[in-house]
Amino acid sequence: NETLARAEDQDLWRRFLEAGYQALYEPRLVAFHHLEPHRLSRRYLRKHFWELGWNYALFSFTERQFLGIPCYMFRYFLAEFPLMFLPNSARVYYRLRAIYFVSFFLHRLLMWAKGNASY
Repeated sequence: NETLARAEDQDLWRRFLEAGYQALYEPRLVAFHHLEPHRLSRRYLRKHFWELGWNYALFSFTERQFLGIPCYMFRYFLAEFPLMFLPNSARVYYRLRAIYFVSFFLHRLLMWAKGNASY
């Protein structure tokens, strides 16, 4: 899907499964991915997680929803919210996840308000 700035792999995976294909899990598989140093900056990561949430909101969801948002996303957010206040470096990840959730929720609410959210 060329409209996605992020989450292309999730889109591809969903299409793969919807087409009836099956997959195998191989725990010994190792993948290497080259990362430019700027992609480890806080600014880049905040932008990345915002775009990831915004783009993931474009997917269609069959799960039960409230205001156009799948209910399981509320459970994930509530479970992870307290972890943003951990006293160690793990909180960085959960703060990025909070950015992801806010972006996702905002986009889904905007889509729902316009009648565009897929149900």
